Amino acid sequence: MRRDFRGRLEAGGRRAWLARLVAIASLPFILVSAVVSAIGSTMPALDAYTYLAAGERLNADHALYALATGDRVIATYRGNPLFSPPLIAVLWRPLAALPDGSGRWLWTAAQIVVILACLMWLLRSQRLGVSVAVFLLAMPIGFEMAVGNMNGFLAAGAILVWVYRREWWVGAIIGVMASLKVFPVILVCWLVGQRQWRAVAAFVAAVGICAVAVVLGAGPSSLTDYASLVGQIPPSGRSLAALTGISWAPYVLYGAAALLALASRNRAGLGFSAAVIGMTIGVPTFNLNWMVVVLAALAPVATAAYAKPRENGGDGAISALSKHSTGTTRRRVSSEILPPPSVSAAHSRPQRVAHALGAPPR
Repeated sequence: MRRDFRGRLEAGGRRAWLARLVAIASLPFILVSAVVSAIGSTMPALDAYTYLAAGERLNADHALYALATGDRVIATYRGNPLFSPPLIAVLWRPLAALPDGSGRWLWTAAQIVVILACLMWLLRSQRLGVSVAVFLLAMPIGFEMAVGNMNGFLAAGAILVWVYRREWWVGAIIGVMASLKVFPVILVCWLVGQRQWRAVAAFVAAVGICAVAVVLGAGPSSLTDYASLVGQIPPSGRSLAALTGISWAPYVLYGAAALLALASRNRAGLGFSAAVIGMTIGVPTFNLNWMVVVLAALAPVATAAYAKPRENGGDGAISALSKHSTGTTRRRVSSEILPPPSVSAAHSRPQRVAHALGAPPR
């Protein structure tokens, strides 16, 4: 039994090393994807360019959801230059005031830094499943870095919601996310499922504050203009609606994810991951770069790894006792490898060690 215990530790170490190798292998694919996407695009940081133009229209006191004489030339669909809620344009007003459109590059650089920070946090868990998922998402991650959408910030916000899920203010993060892109509102279903009522109240307050900011920064008409625009937003060519030919397919997935999030009282990680996937793939305007938000669905797996001390990539519980000096760490790790108090009190120290290694006490 002692050999089996050590074998499990060695197997954990091998998995951790394999996770590191897969993580390292994903980096060049992300870089190549970003470069190819930037070169092949009609314009680098295209989505950031759209936000820049929206901020400039507000600064010029022009309509947000229509082009006027003197506005920056930008591609439109049915005459609409923007399909995002007005809050993104309000946030972009200071960036749009910077000379030579430099705010576009600051935004893109900031998003790249945020995405890399999310990747570093996830990959430090040394979970093989996390590394493989990042490898498979390498192309969408690089694509997102090149187009400069807000999805990288949404992924970071969702990860923060999970990491600090017991804090009331995560509801405010969800409120801001839902005000920037409507579909993150599904995370409120997860809050309700977890009975986080203070966080739900924080969500409502944050949405109200964002609405006031929009009224002050873009005018009340921007809210009504966006409401009338929602029904005109076409499904993207990569959405479930386009791939299946069923116009309501994205909403079925979104609704199923919402129900799973509501019913996740005892499965918080499963409900959270379902909500993140629902607000990504279950969206009619889904595009490939939206998959970067799926990184947040890996957060429960990563935090499960952080919850157990590791050494040399393995489960290293015994060595963690000697390496970590805090009482909390000692108590937590001890409870994982030592027998219950009733067994500890009945046997000597050598017998307790033998019991921990799987051998029956004598």
